[in-house]
Amino acid sequence: MTSTGPVTDDRAAGLRRLDRVAAVARRTGVASLLVGVVSYGAGLFSLIRLEIDEECEIFNDQPFVASEAFPDVDGDGDGESPGRWYWLSQPCNADYNLVPVWVNPTLVLCAVLLLTSVLALVVVAVRRRALRKPTTTVSHLS
Repeated sequence: MTSTGPVTDDRAAGLRRLDRVAAVARRTGVASLLVGVVSYGAGLFSLIRLEIDEECEIFNDQPFVASEAFPDVDGDGDGESPGRWYWLSQPCNADYNLVPVWVNPTLVLCAVLLLTSVLALVVVAVRRRALRKPTTTVSHLS
């Protein structure tokens, strides 16, 4: 004769623990997504300039050097970098960038937190499913 009480209590405790982990993962994921969107928006807003040379020289007291502001990284002559859409940058010269220094590291951190949250939610879902499956006992009859 076996008791099912402790097993049920262990399952309930495991499910409660998984619920807490899932709640933290959801909150972290939503927060990192919101912070990432706001940071990306701030970076994009700093890129909206009518005349980059005037912005650098008049408003930021930085000399504008076109060859440093528009480097031809991929060699096709258009002055665009291959990863331009996600890595926000608009240099005035080799030492000064119009995009605030905190934007790109914040985007990387938010992406890492979001991916970690999604991974945690997947692990919680798998473990919750395993805990909810009924256990079967096999009796050996001879």
